Amino acid sequence: VLPLLSPQPLSRSMTRPSSPPSVSRPKLPPHGSLIACLSASSPPPSLLAVPLSRNAATGGSPSFSRSPRSSGAATLVSLLRPGEILLPNGPLSDAFLISLRTQLARNCEASSSSSSHQSSHTLTLSSMRALLRRAHSLLVSENNIVSVESAPDSLTGVKVIGDLHGQFFDLLYITDHVGWPRPNAPVVFLGDYIDRAPLGLEIITLLLAWKLAYPQQIVLLRGNHETAEVCQAYGFEEEIQQKYGFYSGIEDLFHTMCSALPLACLVNHEALCVHGGPWREARKDMKLAPGKLKQLANLDRFVVEPSNELVLDALWSDPMPTGRGRSIMFNYRRGVGLCYASSFTMEFLEKNGLKLIVRGLSLVHLFCCFVSNFFFFWRQKNNKLKNETLDHRARGI
Repeated sequence: VLPLLSPQPLSRSMTRPSSPPSVSRPKLPPHGSLIACLSASSPPPSLLAVPLSRNAATGGSPSFSRSPRSSGAATLVSLLRPGEILLPNGPLSDAFLISLRTQLARNCEASSSSSSHQSSHTLTLSSMRALLRRAHSLLVSENNIVSVESAPDSLTGVKVIGDLHGQFFDLLYITDHVGWPRPNAPVVFLGDYIDRAPLGLEIITLLLAWKLAYPQQIVLLRGNHETAEVCQAYGFEEEIQQKYGFYSGIEDLFHTMCSALPLACLVNHEALCVHGGPWREARKDMKLAPGKLKQLANLDRFVVEPSNELVLDALWSDPMPTGRGRSIMFNYRRGVGLCYASSFTMEFLEKNGLKLIVRGLSLVHLFCCFVSNFFFFWRQKNNKLKNETLDHRARGI
């Protein structure tokens, strides 16, 4: 008979836990937002973007990749959906602009070729918010009327591009042929970047990125569609909701950014670029007379829904045919702004010492194939302003 042994307690290494340890796993955030695990030190110098891989065929869970931890440096974990990119914290380089343009075009082609036609976004939600905030802080420092001058020895001059209205591939075609914004080759956009077509958000993304990279070489003017009421009526807010979901806050940030857009641009102090046209003079007797540049320059433009008559004239006014016996009248067709004749235009130019007005907004049906999305070249030759008009639609695009 073997002697009974007194029970001995199990060693610490042999004990079993009563319940399995809880494992914290990262959850997939909506819209590819950023998950960051930062140390108490300074923020990381760069964003380490690691794409997210899914096993869609087997229905497996997504796999996550973690950036390596370095001594004294912050560790950043980022989750990106396919086709998403992040906005750098610092200055935007040409390499980033090229990659952004390429990815925007790929996502647009993929959404148009898919059977479901599901819209997608390129920048993550946090990056899109940061882009709008950074653009707003930059635009606030600009005047109501921006001045642009071309170098006397420059052969490219100043390019002015009219309404785009969500036609992202038209923007790519124009910039591929006339060149990107760069030193000694400024580009002026007359507004109406959104609505009527489903790619207005891509246009805003690329233009604002160019603005942050080349703030002096690109001028973004405000159009009549860069207001909250028109955006809601013509589809841009619905486009934002389809690409970023409801309650993303992109709409409010976009409207705030649009309130800081300049109203007009002077090219070589001789040509006025404006979305609508000339404006009236602010008078107490309500008499319609040509306005002055100083009146528009001293206004408070930082309003989401403009109500000042001078601002509305600059955004909504239309030319009217001659022979009606009046040089200026109220714009009854739009319900806002003015209708001005050629005589009123000449009075406005003489009053302000200008030679030319370049506008967008409306379509001249008699020359419709030469008007839609046109752009101009200015060259200084023999101290004279030379104007050349081209149209990409006339080339079969």
